[in-house]
Amino acid sequence: MIGVRSVLMDSDTLDLTSTPLFNKATYINSGKLYPDRDTPLEVLWERNRILAVPKTAREKFIPPATLPVNQFLALELPKQGGAFITSKPTTWFSDDEPTSNPLALLERPIPSPTFLALLQKEFGQAWFNGAQSILDPRYNNAMDRFPLWIITVWSEMVDVVDKQNTWRKAHLWLEDEAKLRKDPATLQELESVVETLKTLGWNAPITYTSVLTTACALVPLITTLWLSDDTINMLMEVL
Repeated sequence: MIGVRSVLMDSDTLDLTSTPLFNKATYINSGKLYPDRDTPLEVLWERNRILAVPKTAREKFIPPATLPVNQFLALELPKQGGAFITSKPTTWFSDDEPTSNPLALLERPIPSPTFLALLQKEFGQAWFNGAQSILDPRYNNAMDRFPLWIITVWSEMVDVVDKQNTWRKAHLWLEDEAKLRKDPATLQELESVVETLKTLGWNAPITYTSVLTTACALVPLITTLWLSDDTINMLMEVL
């Protein structure tokens, strides 16, 4: 797990291997305020641990980066929730242990990025106050109790859905261009790109000379979307 990797052993020495010891009784249900600034290392480490998505769960929610674009576009991902959420973020936390199957959330819209940012902001204090799970007031009379790491899943899925929409625009652009173009050489190039999308991973890591990025950086090259920094850097390497 990626997180804070060091802890002060004394005034002059850093231990880069030890996991900071988190004393639950010191922080949880002890009346403490969550320190947004100068957060102790053991708190940061434990926060990362709690919000980390288990590997088996990640495989259910997040498509592998190497999944070919064509197959990625065929996936039915949860919709991005556009409806305004009237409930306060603090009411989404529960002191109950998680008991509900997180996979149920695949059938529900993802909360908006704005609301997810509020959940992430409120997480620290809710955790200190004893929160052990997330509920969803939009469904089932808020009776479900999901693991706290579902906040991370939702946040990552927002990005996945955005990237699927972007790839879909690219694929539609290729189809439209193929209908408009008459030049055999251009049509052959377009067909070549379409064939590439049958094997290229939607978010697979790619390296072009000194630029390390992902396949998503290629999307602006086959659409009318703005060039990303990574795309510009790749083009600069060509010059």
